[in-house]
Amino acid sequence: FAMKPNNLLSLIRQKPNALPARKRETLIARLEKEITGDLLAQELGGKQPANIYSGNQTFNLEKTINLVKSFTYSGGVVKSKLLKLLFYADFLHFRKYGKSITGLRYAHLPYGPVPDQHDFLLGSIQKIDGEIQTNDQLIGPYSAEIYTSQTPPNANAFSDEEMVVIREVAEKFRHFNAREITEFSHAEKGYQETGTRELIPYGYAQDLKIKGGA
Repeated sequence: FAMKPNNLLSLIRQKPNALPARKRETLIARLEKEITGDLLAQELGGKQPANIYSGNQTFNLEKTINLVKSFTYSGGVVKSKLLKLLFYADFLHFRKYGKSITGLRYAHLPYGPVPDQHDFLLGSIQKIDGEIQTNDQLIGPYSAEIYTSQTPPNANAFSDEEMVVIREVAEKFRHFNAREITEFSHAEKGYQETGTRELIPYGYAQDLKIKGGA
């Protein structure tokens, strides 16, 4: 019974004096992260097998977190731009190697192609890795949600080929603001030929407007 994280967490909370306070707090924090990660993996990948909607990959939490960090460590990134960067990294890698980096599924939403259930995804990632933070900033007359990682990504999480693709995407869109990358993504064939909230098959990666290196 206690080997399951949810059950162990319940026991610890029911018996607050069973462990020293510091050890109890550390264990609770670790269990909460593990439970959040399991829930995220089950919700985004566990219910469906790897297929053309996931880029022939099962959902990889570690790579997803580190991909977010790859784009947000060197400076804050507006949420809507970050979501497009994830899309381009996964789809470009699929175009070149026949599989995505993260196993994320992407949906057609009014502001462009973005990870399916993106709010749940980003919220869960922040619970798991507290170094990924958000703050609201005024950009012109609008308030924007900015994502920043306080620590660099773990480069060991990626293959050499994945690292090359990530750098290519970061460089391609380095000077794009959120509006510009949104407009750019709206011209993608995979976006134009799907309806609102429909998943975008990775087969459309062959028509991606950015090609990357050989």
